[in-house]
Amino acid sequence: MCTYKNSEKDSEIDWIRMRSDIGDNTIGTKFGTYLAFDMTSTTIPSSRTLLISPYLDNTVQYCFQYYYRRYGDGQGSLIINRQTFTNMTVDDLLVKHESNDFTNEWKIHQIVLNPLLNQTS
Repeated sequence: MCTYKNSEKDSEIDWIRMRSDIGDNTIGTKFGTYLAFDMTSTTIPSSRTLLISPYLDNTVQYCFQYYYRRYGDGQGSLIINRQTFTNMTVDDLLVKHESNDFTNEWKIHQIVLNPLLNQTS
């Protein structure tokens, strides 16, 4: 998973690296990999899974590009938060929320993370 990791707390389900006959999202071969989680493996309503990125410098602009595919009943929402630390408290800033796109095909999204004013890295 490169430098991304599963959250050790606040997560009932882990992300796993997978390969499938469906094909990857780039050149469509079965040799590519992707990250996934299985919501059918839990019976806990409102379960969530968290994937933590490496540390990002708050004074730099980033372009976060990702592909996703969601299919089937009960897929819930895809929420991307930007977590910052201010005066030793954690602030979650909602970056992206997608809850109703259930086509069985890869979708690409891109998010620009602008530098945060008055934040130290």
